[in-house]
Order: sequence, then structure tokens, then C-alpha cells
Amino acid sequence: AKHITFNEISILSTSADYGWGIHLINEADSNTITNCYIDMSSVTATLPQNSAGVMGMNSSTSSIAQGNTTNYLTISNNFITGGYQGIRIYGNSTTRLRFNQILNNTIQDFY
Repeated sequence: AKHITFNEISILSTSADYGWGIHLINEADSNTITNCYIDMSSVTATLPQNSAGVMGMNSSTSSIAQGNTTNYLTISNNFITGGYQGIRIYGNSTTRLRFNQILNNTIQDFY
């Protein structure tokens, strides 16, 4: 989806095995994630593909699928806690991701 704003949304994972708080896929351009609370602390699995607060990749099943996942993305003023990583966004060498901004977020208690 393009031109979507997530503002003041709370997301709470409930699985111990998997969880992606917000998943950006297939040229999800010009989106904004701001002032959100993303809690992935229930995920205790210790594999990088299993959890992230914000995930950008070109697959609904793999966390390492490269491609043009998102451009003109703003992730700002969020609180992201738990999981393997706070934010994970993949591009590739032929289709570089452009104009993404990650600003003033609190990311804590990740693996």
C-alpha cells in the first residue's frame, strides 16, 4: 500500500515464535509510521527472521527477500521494544531504496 499513515497505533505481539509488527512489502512507498507503540517482547525465538517491530522485505514468509520494498518511508517518534530487531528493511544492489528516514525512535530490549 502507498500513502498510508500509522499514527498513535499500539501493536502487541502474542506469539513466542514469530512476529512482525508492521510489514512493508512490494513497493510500499510514501508511508509514515509515527508515534506508535510496537511491543514484540512476547517473541523469544532467537533467529533474525522471526521478529521485528518494522519489517520491510519482498516476501510474506521470508525476512531476507530482497527487492524494491519501500521508498519515501518515514519512521519517527516510535517506541519499539522486544523481538530480534527493532527495524529491518531490505533492498538490493540493482533496485536501491531511496529517501527513507528513521528519526527519533526509541528501540530497546531487542535480541
